[in-house]
Amino acid sequence: AGGGGGIIYIGGGAGLGNGNISNARARGGTITVTSGGSGGSGGDAGVGGTGGSGSGRNGTGGAGGTGGAIGGVYGGGLAGGTSAVSVLMDTVSSSNNISITAGTGGAGGAGANGSNGGVGGVGGAGGTGGPGTGVAMYGGGIVGYLSGTGFAINNASSTGNVVVVGAIGGTGQVGGDGGSGIASGITGGAGAIGGAGGLGGVAFGGGLVGITGTIVSINSSYATGNVTVTAGAG
Repeated sequence: AGGGGGIIYIGGGAGLGNGNISNARARGGTITVTSGGSGGSGGDAGVGGTGGSGSGRNGTGGAGGTGGAIGGVYGGGLAGGTSAVSVLMDTVSSSNNISITAGTGGAGGAGANGSNGGVGGVGGAGGTGGPGTGVAMYGGGIVGYLSGTGFAINNASSTGNVVVVGAIGGTGQVGGDGGSGIASGITGGAGAIGGAGGLGGVAFGGGLVGITGTIVSINSSYATGNVTVTAGAG
């Protein structure tokens, strides 16, 4: 299988903000991420083994490797994300614009062709840009992703725009051709099915927060910017 893309945390004040932040502001910039790391391509399959004595028919071609998943992106005007418990953001503001565009899932590897009546190998599935650890896109005017519990945002404001575009699923590959029949009367092998295309990516965006965990409190806060979120294509 292809390797997964890396994760990115990016913010106007902190990439991964696991401590309290008070009396802070991030002004007038643009935070742009154009890829969360595209997944690697799956390896091509190996050819099936030669038939044993008297059998004539060769072994089934190998299946292509699955393409790798993309890496996730966590972006916010002040902090990209936080995973700690009971973090406080108090009297904070951001006028940064956030723009996150995801990568592409890796293409599957090609299935091997059969030979001497052998069955073709299955095509590799495309890498997913969809749900799963580290593969979604999160963008927020203050913070992209709050995964901890007991988080509080007080007296916060965001005036920047937030744009988040999910990942494109990887391309599935064609299955291998079946091997031709041979003179001894053995029939030709079946062709293999093609690999499935990868899922499109999930995207979350919000004027203040892209997505929250549990037990979150947001008080006396507002956002005035535009938010545009587009899920990734499969």
